[in-house]
Amino acid sequence: MTTEETAVGYRPGMTAAGPFLAGAAACTLLAATLSPGLAVTQGSLALACWCAALLCLASAAAGWRSTGLAQWKTGPWLLVGVAATSGLATLTLAGARQGYAAQIMPGSVLRGLWITAAGVTAWTAGYCAGPRRLPAAWAARRMAALRRRYSERVKGALTPWALYGAGTAARLVTAALTGHLGYVGDVAAAYSSASSWQQALSLAAQACPAAIALSALRAYRQHEPGAGTATLVLFAAEIAYGAVSGAKQLFVVAVLAVAIPRAAATQKSPRVILLVGAAAFLLLVIPFTGAYRAAARGGPVTLTAAQAAAQAPAIARQVAAPSSAAFGPSLAYLAQRVQEIDGPAIVAQRTPAQIPYAPAVQLVTRPLTALVPRALWPGKPLDTAGYAFNQEYYGLPSSEYTAALITPWADLYRHGGWAPLAAGMFLLGCLMRVLDNVLDIRDPRAMLLVLFLFPGLVKAEGDWTQILAVIPGLILAWLAVTAVAFRRMPS
Repeated sequence: MTTEETAVGYRPGMTAAGPFLAGAAACTLLAATLSPGLAVTQGSLALACWCAALLCLASAAAGWRSTGLAQWKTGPWLLVGVAATSGLATLTLAGARQGYAAQIMPGSVLRGLWITAAGVTAWTAGYCAGPRRLPAAWAARRMAALRRRYSERVKGALTPWALYGAGTAARLVTAALTGHLGYVGDVAAAYSSASSWQQALSLAAQACPAAIALSALRAYRQHEPGAGTATLVLFAAEIAYGAVSGAKQLFVVAVLAVAIPRAAATQKSPRVILLVGAAAFLLLVIPFTGAYRAAARGGPVTLTAAQAAAQAPAIARQVAAPSSAAFGPSLAYLAQRVQEIDGPAIVAQRTPAQIPYAPAVQLVTRPLTALVPRALWPGKPLDTAGYAFNQEYYGLPSSEYTAALITPWADLYRHGGWAPLAAGMFLLGCLMRVLDNVLDIRDPRAMLLVLFLFPGLVKAEGDWTQILAVIPGLILAWLAVTAVAFRRMPS
């Protein structure tokens, strides 16, 4: 963003709410100490207010137009995500806990809120004032070289179809070789073994959302005839695949693949697309996925991927019936599902009192290990952090194949306490600021990388290693898609 664009588009008045929200957060925290019975509720609201204040500060320091949300900057969206998942969603914990999460004490939830607040505060410090001149200059030069090599126009009408076909082939090959498709099938194999080709196939599957975004670019920006219809067909195909694989996130990514190009072309927030997508997610996707997963793995016998897919049409017809439409249950499920305070809370409860701090050196060695392709290191340890976390912190049996939502700040804290937490989140803030500075959705080539990075960086559900290790692979996938999709500039 240039200085002129910043001066014209940015509204300093948007940050006037920052001090007020920070004061509200402080008052709510004070009230929580005076009224222990309402401490979790008040602490949750305080964290949400604090994230809103940090959002105003980060947007003002970066000079984003308004808050940066309409430009799909990952930094502002991360703070919104934390406010929702660790702040407002924690209000669902005011009642009795169920399942293995019942081990978490209310006092541990409060300490988990403090860990989260400290993490996002250190992150904001890195985002606003961290040292980034050298990496930002290097990244800007690489982006400039990419712009000189490739134009802004998609090659042709067949390009999105070819990319979606390649991504679908990678998905089907993975399903045939592993025996599972997303949530359904022999999921146990994913926690016991991995092949050298799996990482490459996983990255190749990124061609599917990229194909939808490129088709949307041709419709919204290039105004090519037939591009709108092609976008709808590709979007429907992605929704169908997400349904038979039992993966709700694929629907969200598909909506982003349409919404982000729309925002890039119109310079406005795609409210209609997002509202319609949210309504469909609540009324159709959540009920269908719940029923489909129960049929696939909730019975006495776990169905194969083919057997589960055969039941999908009947379940879809049942969910689509007018009598089944209900926002309430889906909203309650969503609030519990996206709630991320359990990870920091259980870490605060058990570390270091019951489980000693993990070696801090792992925060460096594990991301470096993850960068080594399995094709070069066949015996590389599996990345099953969430699965191992459930066994270590909740005592779940190894036969229960589920992964916990750890969050990077909880993982940093369990590797040494407050010092690794502050240092790691500060560095993460610096990294995300560099990415936000370089990537502008108005550039179609950069927009694709925003689409690739956005879900993982904003959700922040994995541990420290996962959030860092995924970035290089996605950049490689983005470069490959860019080379295939965009026209070459004349020499």
